[in-house]
Amino acid sequence: MKPLASFGISHCRYPLSYNTHNRVGIIYIKKKACKPDEPDGLDMFGWVGAAHQSLLTWALRAKSFHSSPLVTTRLVSNVMNKNVVGKQETKLNAREALLEAIARGRALPIGPPPTRAARRHTHPSVLGLFNGLEVEELEYCADPSAQSPSQSWVPMRLISKPNTVSNRRRPCTILLHPTGQSKDYVAQLQARYAQKGYISVAIDARYHGAREDPKLHYQDALVRAWKEGIERPFLLDTVWDLIRLLDYLETREDVDPHRIGASGYSLGGMHSWFLAAADIRIAAAAPMAGVQSFAYAIASGKFQARVDSIPRIFHAAAADAGVTAVTREVVQSVWKRLLPGMLEGYDACASLPVIAPRPLLVVTGEEDPRCPLPGVLVAAQRAREAYASAGAPAAMELFIQPGIGHVCTLQMLQKVEQFFDSVFMSM
Repeated sequence: MKPLASFGISHCRYPLSYNTHNRVGIIYIKKKACKPDEPDGLDMFGWVGAAHQSLLTWALRAKSFHSSPLVTTRLVSNVMNKNVVGKQETKLNAREALLEAIARGRALPIGPPPTRAARRHTHPSVLGLFNGLEVEELEYCADPSAQSPSQSWVPMRLISKPNTVSNRRRPCTILLHPTGQSKDYVAQLQARYAQKGYISVAIDARYHGAREDPKLHYQDALVRAWKEGIERPFLLDTVWDLIRLLDYLETREDVDPHRIGASGYSLGGMHSWFLAAADIRIAAAAPMAGVQSFAYAIASGKFQARVDSIPRIFHAAAADAGVTAVTREVVQSVWKRLLPGMLEGYDACASLPVIAPRPLLVVTGEEDPRCPLPGVLVAAQRAREAYASAGAPAAMELFIQPGIGHVCTLQMLQKVEQFFDSVFMSM
């Protein structure tokens, strides 16, 4: 057998053995010392691809590890052993397509990212929201080789109640902001969740907040990605950053790695949706005004509201195509460039089902033009079928607020809070 290092696994917290099938495909990882209730000692699985280059990220946890540190290991993949995977083939193909797009050929380091004190601190007017709470302002290096050096380090703010119980692990909520905002957008939510006993985490997305680049605006970064095809600053690169955030959070003694949830609004809703689909360490997800069917919007012609949210890249693509209007073909070409493989591989109809059976709450407005409801309904139905097949039909919920467009309402926030409390505070 090949050494684990040949698959990009440099270390793990437990002694491992493995065997592969047909050189590529399924890889089984077993603990050498197995408990009686562990069938054949099989704890985890992942995939190894033929090229050993496109990285997949997996947090591989055994059911018997509830009181032990989470085992995290990195595997690379391009293909799957269909004979072994069987009924899970569709689920794993969707996740694989998403992870391939997130990785874009990079190798994600094993272990937590380097951290340092934040260079820019929260404004005193915002800090006042956290009176009586513990505030940690850090940065972590998610992408040392980022095309723009300003995007390598991710500003992160953690809010929590003072921990009066030694070694007590708490649930964690990752709260994500919309386009044009920063982590300060969710400051009040962070305070509220912290008061309830959560550790609440917020970061700035690529080219937002403290990561704004004076030489390159967010929309200009999208145009550069369209022309050069190196970065993927619309969604995927921030999901990469969030995967690295999970690598950091699972090392903290105050975070329960089995109770990490993600939610966000608009851009943040899309980030939380894709993060949950990509990384099984997200135990529950509640995207707001983010889940949509990109394919439905193209087919139905209901894409103008999404175009208007980031217009520069679409106008640049139209100009390159020699047309004056943003047509269906222009929109499709932009998504293929920024989100390669998405339309056929990890759009909502394919990627929502891979979250099953983990709890999922999809929140949307009935009249949201950026997330046309017919497309959301089709994706939600696919997800319901996956949850039913997984034996957890009640774990997936769709909340549609009547008469609401693309906004984040108090009712939506309350619904998400109730959802996380029901999932995490009863554990």
